[in-house]
Amino acid sequence: MVVFHFEKSVHFTNISFIFQESGLPNTADARFTRELHSIRAHHMHYTILLDDYQGHVRFIMDTRNPMQESFLSADRKFSQVILRRECDILLIQINKLKNRLCMHERRLENITGMVNCFHKKEFINKVRTLMPLSAFQQYSHYY
Repeated sequence: MVVFHFEKSVHFTNISFIFQESGLPNTADARFTRELHSIRAHHMHYTILLDDYQGHVRFIMDTRNPMQESFLSADRKFSQVILRRECDILLIQINKLKNRLCMHERRLENITGMVNCFHKKEFINKVRTLMPLSAFQQYSHYY
């Protein structure tokens, strides 16, 4: 159930990325930059939750269950095999989600870099209009 909700959240951020990438020419809007920071905060939160969830699954997989001690030997082995298999499946799903989040993080860095480049160009154009040409050429290496 938890993995399903994580996949749903990752799918939502994927749709959000497609929207963000299509709206890049209109990056003068400050809401766009805030949206990028909001997505980054969600990614950090999801990464922390996935790490925590992975730790819980590993704990369940590695810790002996005292209730299983009352089972017959064959039932105990069968129960341990099923538990290990389900934990392995959960760990595989968590790793897939982590890989998708990593891919989204790279896309987010790419979009953020383009937005920063756009804002830098905008800033330089404003400085050019305010400064005389000789002063701008003298200080242009700072930008």
